[in-house]
Amino acid sequence: MRHIIIHPAVVLLLTLTAFTSKAQELTQVLKGIVTDEASKKPLAGATITLTGVNNGATSNAEGMFVFKNVPIGRQKVVITYNGYKPIIIPEVLVTSRKEVILDASMEQRVSELGEVTVK
Repeated sequence: MRHIIIHPAVVLLLTLTAFTSKAQELTQVLKGIVTDEASKKPLAGATITLTGVNNGATSNAEGMFVFKNVPIGRQKVVITYNGYKPIIIPEVLVTSRKEVILDASMEQRVSELGEVTVK
């Protein structure tokens, strides 16, 4: 039977390396509310997507959404809702200091039809 002896300094080095690599993965919270621009009422079911995050979010009944563990850096935010013009924010700065709060007012999309002739 063979015994392996690991020097305590090696164990300490491996432990510190594990903690250091975990600490370098800085993230933050990004949250907000989506409302109708004209009525100021919340929009439930708006879709919010974010670069650097695999899953999108959907606003709740109060129009609120939350992303946890958002990587630090510049993020692109896209908010869509049927019947409204999409909102694209190309660079939202996410820092380690405080969570990011976005309040988005969406404008209704009005579609105009061409002229109709009745005979």
